[in-house]
Amino acid sequence: MRALLRRLRARIKYRHFDRDLAQEIEQHRALAEAELTAAGRSAREARWQAARQLGNTTLAREESRATWIPRLLQQLSQDVRYAVRGLRRAPGFAIVASLTLALGIGANTAIFSVVDAAMFRPVPYRDADRLVAVWRLAQTRDGATLPTGLDGSRVDVVRGLRDVFDGAEAYRTATPIALTTGTDQSPEVGGFGPGLPTFLGVSPQIGRVFDAEDVASGHAIILSDGYWRSAFNRNPNVLGSTLALADRSCVIVGVMPPTFRTVVGADADAWLPTDERGADNVIARLRPGLALAQAQRDLDAALLQRAAETRSLRLQIDAVTWNRLASSTRVMLLSVTAAVGFVLLIACANVANLLLARTLARQREIAIRGALGASRGQLMRQFVVEGMVLAVMGGAEAAIVASWTIRAIPWVMPAKLAQSMLTVTLPTPDLRVFSVGCLAVLLSGALCAVAPALRASSVIATDGLLNGGQRVAGQSREQRRLRRAFQSLQIALTLLLLVGAGLLGSSLRRIVNTPAGFAEGRLAYVELAFPSQSFPQPAQKARVVDELLARLSRLPGVQGVAIGMPPTGGGTSTIPLSAEERPAQPILVKTSNFSVGANYFDVAGIALTEGRPFSAVDGPTDLHSIIVSDNLARQLWPGRSAVGARLQRGTHADVYTVVGVVPHLRTIELTSDDVQLFFRASQGYPQGYLVLRLTADAAPIAASVRSLVRDVDPRVTVRRIGTPDGLYAEFDPAASPRFYAMLLSALAGLGLVTATIGLYGLSSYAVSQRTREIGVRVALGADRASIRRLVVVDAFGPLAAGIAAGLIAALWLSKFLASQLFHTTPRDPITIAATIAFLITACAIAIVVPVRRAVRIDAAEALRAE
Repeated sequence: MRALLRRLRARIKYRHFDRDLAQEIEQHRALAEAELTAAGRSAREARWQAARQLGNTTLAREESRATWIPRLLQQLSQDVRYAVRGLRRAPGFAIVASLTLALGIGANTAIFSVVDAAMFRPVPYRDADRLVAVWRLAQTRDGATLPTGLDGSRVDVVRGLRDVFDGAEAYRTATPIALTTGTDQSPEVGGFGPGLPTFLGVSPQIGRVFDAEDVASGHAIILSDGYWRSAFNRNPNVLGSTLALADRSCVIVGVMPPTFRTVVGADADAWLPTDERGADNVIARLRPGLALAQAQRDLDAALLQRAAETRSLRLQIDAVTWNRLASSTRVMLLSVTAAVGFVLLIACANVANLLLARTLARQREIAIRGALGASRGQLMRQFVVEGMVLAVMGGAEAAIVASWTIRAIPWVMPAKLAQSMLTVTLPTPDLRVFSVGCLAVLLSGALCAVAPALRASSVIATDGLLNGGQRVAGQSREQRRLRRAFQSLQIALTLLLLVGAGLLGSSLRRIVNTPAGFAEGRLAYVELAFPSQSFPQPAQKARVVDELLARLSRLPGVQGVAIGMPPTGGGTSTIPLSAEERPAQPILVKTSNFSVGANYFDVAGIALTEGRPFSAVDGPTDLHSIIVSDNLARQLWPGRSAVGARLQRGTHADVYTVVGVVPHLRTIELTSDDVQLFFRASQGYPQGYLVLRLTADAAPIAASVRSLVRDVDPRVTVRRIGTPDGLYAEFDPAASPRFYAMLLSALAGLGLVTATIGLYGLSSYAVSQRTREIGVRVALGADRASIRRLVVVDAFGPLAAGIAAGLIAALWLSKFLASQLFHTTPRDPITIAATIAFLITACAIAIVVPVRRAVRIDAAEALRAE
């Protein structure tokens, strides 16, 4: 046991091995000498005989060392110690190189944590890969089938199909319910029964789930993590508190984990206990080993056999979409991932250039080691180890950078973007992220060390010993070519980042400067909540709305009131639209739909560019009338007036007559370049929105509006009163583009700083290496202009090559940013030209000091120093 411990200690602490080995050999020698002395030999003869018996102790030490410690491990240990000593002698180089790598590695690790959380993190539900959403197939007027939510009362039918499903549960979609506390915000409240959390394999983070008594009373409520954070500041004592909804008071009994909303609705703030009969959606789990396509076929066959029992019920199953990332968001995530990869490549190229410069300075050392018998493999291993040591140092610093960045990202990310991206979990520095960070360290070390290692291994001993290890003219042509290649790579990657940031910045500027299209000043809106059980028919809502219009118009401070949503936001849909005369040429666009009163445009301050607003003739018995935005009119009826034209909406027979055209409005769907459609309110159901033109600020009038609504009908609740600016700020369509632009600009700035610092350092080093050459040129009559031109050409040659390569790559790669750009072409010449000019200016500033140092070299001093 003692020998085993000694062996383990020797393997861990190699510096103690030689001492222990020497002591052991000395003990053997002393024992042999004592035995010879006891046998009657003299002390001198015993000492000689003992040494002869032991043989070559140096060889014994080498053989023992090879037995106890693997030779390669020993050599690597020596190389690491030598590399550390070398870096300690050059602390400035070590700090700059390690910090450069730390920023690149840290940025890559942090961004991977976000991509991992958004796209690859496993869902924390039991058998999540077998969960499916169950829909009922309903038939539309034109004979097509449309998936709709399945009534919870049919969940027993799903459970009965045991050949297909391994269980099912029902839940209710979240809908807004007003609070009685007077707040302008209304939580989105859904519902589920006691069995759903157990079915999914989740538990509340605090409190409990519903039980049968809660379902019977209906006065318990469970909060989502987001609502617990926003409304209660994550107070752990929230359990037992009362939340006063418009139709009931509920006791808070639990708070669900953040991921629970991915099943029961992304916008759910809370859930009420719900009986299965009151649910409108069903989620089920497939039998083990049953694929989705086969499950659908088995389901169709089972329903056909039980058609009489299920009343010809038709069902469709779909895999639950845990990740609801839009395609544009995926593109931007991949773009940012590529950008941080470029930053790391720039950092590696910079460090590789610095190591190449050190290789030239250490040329004499390399030559001596080669002359003493070092092989090319040993020389390459030494430089690879130095690169790895630098990468490990950078990785240790990157761990700090990444941990701070990972914790900060969810807080600096826009709330809507974070809600859509981080549906499963928040980014955390876990084992997966740590593994990617370690991989980045290894790749960085390899990329930094390959070129210096190859260069060091090719040095010939006599070549390095000539002239004291220095060349007459500084660097060789091969070394200059390699250095310029790395500089060109840095410039090309930096230009790519700058072009991407410039395009996003130009797009953001156009978003912010888009005209509103309506009179923004002193315009307010009121959002009303009509309980469905109290107002089952649209006519009942219409009577209340008519009464409110009459009384609000007489309210002091109100200049006008109309039915309709605020101009900043309408109900959105994506539907094909076509001119009636060209039904075979539809366009698929996102539309913002407004159901408005006849005086809506006067109250909202929207000036029609063509035609007329709605009037009394646009009644329910007349032809459908519609007012469209000018961008839709230009697409469907180019070169002619849209007034009087006929618009076909969708694939069925809904045809409308265009009576007016309005300017494109800046809605909350601005970044999708939507079109606006305005319908007469009498042609549809009256919405719960009113717009008011005020003669004063909205805040003092809010209390009067709430009181008036309660007087008209106490069952109607004012969900919120606000201004279009407030609504636009809440949904802020520029938030995500602004975040992406800032993030890519930060990465581009990091790459630019790294590249320019590298250009400055290498230009300065090149001037110092060419001091003798410049001195000779000056002695032979070269003036300052020629010396300045020599240094500038040497620095700007790689710059020109890098800009050319980067421009070609940018023109090709910028098309992938097209989905993120608003009224900006991916090959915008002004943006690209400005980016190139900015890069040239930054690089010109970086070489000012080296140029000034070169023109001040004194020929006599330079030659005397040589």
